[in-house]
Amino acid sequence: MTSSPLRQFFPALAGAVLLGLALYKMTSGTPAEQAVPHPAQETAAQGVPTVITVKCAHRPRNISIASGNAVLWKAENPGLHEEVECRLPLKGSSATLTVSAQWPEGTPDTPVTLELEPEGRQAASVTRWSFGPSLNDTYSFSWK
Repeated sequence: MTSSPLRQFFPALAGAVLLGLALYKMTSGTPAEQAVPHPAQETAAQGVPTVITVKCAHRPRNISIASGNAVLWKAENPGLHEEVECRLPLKGSSATLTVSAQWPEGTPDTPVTLELEPEGRQAASVTRWSFGPSLNDTYSFSWK
């Protein structure tokens, strides 16, 4: 005895639907969680996670980077290329840093480049030149 075509079709259809649902669940992505923006006041107070890269043409005896009264980084006998992670206090979409450095006597005028890579913003760099064996200058950065 043979079964009717409908009796053969419905079990095959049910199997195809179950297989389709299983494949759909495996291949469909879950929606990404949306980041909740922090209030601007909270971000400014805590600072934005930032990588600061300092590049010097001649090795300084000491160097420090400050924002207002807060010292972000200070080093004795740093290398020519240093990377530092810190929290950068932003005022609106800008930051002003003061860099102080000293070199041994006889060192010629030398450039000091600061490159900032704040989280969520593009990298920005500024170069200033020392005059004589020291540098005490302001570096201004701004993002749109």
